[in-house]
Amino acid sequence: MKRLPLFPLNTVLFPGMPLTLHIFEDRYKLLVGRCLAEKQPFGVLLLQEGTPEHRAGQKITTYRTGCTASIMQVQPVGLGRMNILAFGKDRFNVLAYDHSEPYLTGEIDLLQLEPPLDSSHTLQDLDQLRYWIKRYITLLGKSENAPAEVKNLPSDPAKLAYFGASLLKIDLVKKQSLLEEDHVDSLVQEVSKQYRKEVTLLSMMSEDHFEESNPPFSLN
Repeated sequence: MKRLPLFPLNTVLFPGMPLTLHIFEDRYKLLVGRCLAEKQPFGVLLLQEGTPEHRAGQKITTYRTGCTASIMQVQPVGLGRMNILAFGKDRFNVLAYDHSEPYLTGEIDLLQLEPPLDSSHTLQDLDQLRYWIKRYITLLGKSENAPAEVKNLPSDPAKLAYFGASLLKIDLVKKQSLLEEDHVDSLVQEVSKQYRKEVTLLSMMSEDHFEESNPPFSLN
């Protein structure tokens, strides 16, 4: 158990994924300054109620599962404001909130992702997920008139799943449920399910129709 400064946001951060923030409020300038001085991360939590710019005494509610963020770059932009680049590292669960600082803090436990149970089955699931990600990016690029493709995808199951989850343009509550998955097998499978839904919707709106009935592999 450890204490962590917390940053409630309207976003879900996944391990290994980048986060850019414009820091302009005094309390978050203080948070960033302390994190840099003490070489510690801060925690990102998805808001359930309230806004990141909430005033003192204003009610906010967050999900208790979040992701730590390590600050990698800081760019001052004048008047004490700054742009920061951070990367997600570890999932955590908030045990207790503390409102004694200008910004939110909490007692947290880091969460471990359970490893695959069956390596051969996991490899099949990963092949399917890679296919869905590539198809999704292709269709999304066409729908936005910005053709794109991905050549190199992570080989590690968790890294691939979190990369895929971060790309999805879906409801934040659904993304939060992916962050809360505790086993890499179920994480990969759930991310694949979301991709299948999104690819189906995108293909229905695209001239390049996707033959859902004839996939190149089993979807079970």
